[in-house]
Amino acid sequence: MVPADAVRVPLARAAVPEAAAIDPRRTTVLAANSAGAWAYDPKRDTALFGEPGRQALVAVACVGRAEGSPRIVVTRYFPAERGAEAILAIQSTKRILRLPVHAVALRRRESAWRGGIDASDERAQVFVDGSQIAATLPGGGRLTLPPLGAAAAGIEACRASPEAAPALIVAPAPAHSGAQTLPNAASNPAMSPAAR
Repeated sequence: MVPADAVRVPLARAAVPEAAAIDPRRTTVLAANSAGAWAYDPKRDTALFGEPGRQALVAVACVGRAEGSPRIVVTRYFPAERGAEAILAIQSTKRILRLPVHAVALRRRESAWRGGIDASDERAQVFVDGSQIAATLPGGGRLTLPPLGAAAAGIEACRASPEAAPALIVAPAPAHSGAQTLPNAASNPAMSPAAR
């Protein structure tokens, strides 16, 4: 019990050093229940999930934006055997994305799982709908991830990127000679077998 005449004296807080950035290149496995956070790396156009000062568990990157064909590429940092393929299930409270992933080799004989979809694909909303995300990889367990928060802005920008429109080739119109051209035989009622 605190006496009635007690005086509250605030104490100075110790300075907390800034946490080191999440390293997307290291793939040492962390426990599935690790308390992690999302960070956005604008140089790589990538949202990373992991523990500050430790390696990433998941990366969600925008690739191909400069070329006009943006894709969202998801990397789950967990060891993968060469040539292996799987389905990474990414589920929010509103959506689910079943993403085919394959083993990719990283530096120093490390590996990870990677797959991607077009940024315009409606299923990519799973990353930006503001809810918690569960990512399940067969053999790699289930990660429960918080909403992307501020890191979602990079994914939204990727999704909003204009995609390169296919080139439309227009042949020059022939000089008008006054003659009428008829449709081909299949679409010309006068030439149709049914008209005979």
